[in-house]
Amino acid sequence: MGEALDGFRPDTFSMFEASYLNMAISGTELATEFEIATKGIFEQLDFRATHVGNIPLNPDVFAESPLNYSGVIDTKAYRNYSITNDHRNRMINNYIPTYQSRYGNVQFFMYVGDGFGSNIDSQIQNIAQRTEVNGCVITARNLIRLLKLMIKSPI
Repeated sequence: MGEALDGFRPDTFSMFEASYLNMAISGTELATEFEIATKGIFEQLDFRATHVGNIPLNPDVFAESPLNYSGVIDTKAYRNYSITNDHRNRMINNYIPTYQSRYGNVQFFMYVGDGFGSNIDSQIQNIAQRTEVNGCVITARNLIRLLKLMIKSPI
């Protein structure tokens, strides 16, 4: 298992789940841990993932699939996240172009958080239209659900 999940056997997975969900609402306190745990989840989902959140002007995680596409993932440790102008501009002007020029196969961008504001769909659509890269959001709870499904029945 990825380093974020080291030490968690299937029978103790709920300990990781509770910890991850707590990270998702921690604000800046556990933000780096949330980034690293998200990287670990993507590794378990069969992506090659790299934590790059500690490098200025980078997303939190860069993930590459075995099917030769990749994406940038930004974690937001808030209960009800909406994309600010600053965060939108970073995704449009820094994150996507940097990884697109470096790898040429960025097919998605994603935000992972505890919850999202009511205007999140239009915010994602705006970024997608401006970058020509598809985007989405997923709650930490649903990412855990996806991981559980993958562990139960690998794709």
